Amino acid sequence: MRYDAQKKAWRRAGLVREEESMAATPARKSRSSVIRARIATRPLQQIVNDMAFSANRWYAATNAGLLMSADQGAVWELKPLGPLTTLPVNSVRVSPDGERLWVVSLRGMVFSTDGGKSWTWHDLPLKSGGAISLETDGEDKNILISRAHNGLYISRDAGSTWRQAGSGLPSTPVQDFVVAGKVFLASMSTGGLYVSSNTGRTWTRVPGTLADGFFPAVTAMSDTGVIFAASATDGLYTVQWPGLPTASAASIHPSQN
Repeated sequence: MRYDAQKKAWRRAGLVREEESMAATPARKSRSSVIRARIATRPLQQIVNDMAFSANRWYAATNAGLLMSADQGAVWELKPLGPLTTLPVNSVRVSPDGERLWVVSLRGMVFSTDGGKSWTWHDLPLKSGGAISLETDGEDKNILISRAHNGLYISRDAGSTWRQAGSGLPSTPVQDFVVAGKVFLASMSTGGLYVSSNTGRTWTRVPGTLADGFFPAVTAMSDTGVIFAASATDGLYTVQWPGLPTASAASIHPSQN
């Protein structure tokens, strides 16, 4: 869905444009049974798992593959992850200029440094159980963070090698994860919030009674770096931590907005 500010209403997001192959008509059929292609459009009805935005492109990770739109969601096109490679996509991230793409697909992670013209495949260690989603450090393009079935994994060399995050972070599944400036925040599937102020090298549990609760989603405002944590039972909270804007103490408290 996309919001129409002029009409103050939500609309289904656009159409998917794709090639359809069809056999040539008998009058035009050659000895080699030529197959012609035409461009067809259909409603965007795929389940969208994730979205990312560059300066002039929108990207959607869907069960049908990676979709790209150059007109704010009016029309979408399927973007293969290599020659004729289309796979379900769980997660997508993109650099502001659109040149760097990071995708988590059914078969692993695949990255591009030229806007999707070419791709390279990357894998987490076997014990990870496979990648679920991926985040990037906006201040250091070489740091990547992957949420896996068996914990959180961090690469400091643009995805060439990976190590499981430790030093205070439990070796249990991560429900959600967010990067805000120099601060990393992980919401654990077993409950509790854990924060790192040194790009994941060491972790501390966010104190307070509510920090023992379950937070299905965490996110950050890109312009301020403020982190929001959505509680499963007690509403929306903001996390204050040294390293975040206006934060001088470690705390979690109800959001006023």
